[in-house]
Amino acid sequence: MTDLFTPLGDLPADPVTRAAVVVACDTRGRVLLQLRDDFPGVAAPGQWCVFGGGVEGDEGLAQAAAREFAEETGVILSPELFQPLAAVAGRAHKGAVLYAFRCTVPVEVAHIKLAEGAGFGFFTARQVAALDLVPTTRAVLTHAGLVG
Repeated sequence: MTDLFTPLGDLPADPVTRAAVVVACDTRGRVLLQLRDDFPGVAAPGQWCVFGGGVEGDEGLAQAAAREFAEETGVILSPELFQPLAAVAGRAHKGAVLYAFRCTVPVEVAHIKLAEGAGFGFFTARQVAALDLVPTTRAVLTHAGLVG
């Protein structure tokens, strides 16, 4: 499945760490983003990113993305809804690769129960352009045409 992702830059041949994230857009085309906590030890504190996290054990990439999205938002999505989008080398950990999936979700703000992060919101491409984004998130959103 990893060959279905567009590589954004050079990727390690054998990733030490794999993460799966979800570029979730609502039915109006806005992208859902998370404001990262500003606690000691948190990577990219105070920046905006997509929801997702580490792949566990022999878990598939889409399954990891669905699990992480549910854990962080309270919204359960089927992995079959996810379309492979891009892969980018992680910046927080050497040898890491972040695999991004895209999906359209009929979710409203009231459906989201934030379990991780300082905040969240749905943003238009124009609004995204003004945000302080995690660099890997900016690369993925630019590739997806979601940065104005």
